[in-house]
Amino acid sequence: MTTHFTFHHALIKLNKMVLKMSAMAEDRVRKAATIIKTRDLELIQSLTNSDYEIDEMEMEVEEKCLKILALHQPVASDLRFIIMVIKVNSEIERIADLAVNVAMRMQAILKSPHRVPTPYDYTEMAEKVIIMLKTSIDAMTNRDVRLARTVFVLDDEVDAMRLDAYLKVKDMIRKYPEHPGQLINSYLIARHLERIGDLAVQSSLVFLKGYQWPFDARKAADQYAWAYVYALSTLEPVSGRSLPLLARIPRVEGPVPVVIWRSVGDLPPSLLAASRQ
Repeated sequence: MTTHFTFHHALIKLNKMVLKMSAMAEDRVRKAATIIKTRDLELIQSLTNSDYEIDEMEMEVEEKCLKILALHQPVASDLRFIIMVIKVNSEIERIADLAVNVAMRMQAILKSPHRVPTPYDYTEMAEKVIIMLKTSIDAMTNRDVRLARTVFVLDDEVDAMRLDAYLKVKDMIRKYPEHPGQLINSYLIARHLERIGDLAVQSSLVFLKGYQWPFDARKAADQYAWAYVYALSTLEPVSGRSLPLLARIPRVEGPVPVVIWRSVGDLPPSLLAASRQ
């Protein structure tokens, strides 16, 4: 009885640690978005100086997971939860690093002696990335499968904005070829924001793969159902842009059976044809 209580208490503590780390990462992304708007040098310095906090938290979470695995040898849903935490842990730390990278790019732009017109307004892109990150964290916290899916839709919008920023920066470099460094830093802000969005997508996929599957597949009845069942069966890392089936699968009505395909070659002919259209 004491062992079970200790294990349960350890899981609760681990969950709180992950929530705290997620909140810290989200706060840093919000600060990075504020820096893009206000260009506040003091906030840039504050953000870069606090980077070590997330790094230390990541090591603490990983050590806690390994300790639980060694002492309690969890199985079933408890084991899936710990594996999910180990995977998401590194992604949350990377998100915080990217927020710092955004701040450093802005710092380089502000300290440049040359003044070049800003090629792109990143405000909307930053807001969408924050929504993606918050949604992904909320989905894992509340174990909400439907909420986790909405991250994929926003990912397409962020990808389109990154491409738009790239085209505008390229045009600006043609106009101001003597100052490419500042413009390249401006584009890298878009790249860092897009990468934060990609990591939010990856976190949602880890949640769907490691915790809710296959229960979600039994209940799913929307246009993404088959794509998810296929995506969750793959062993390779999956990001929003590497799900070619999502935009092409016809709408599936009624309950969706739990079917696992280990490779594209195992897909039913009709579904394989739809994915290639």
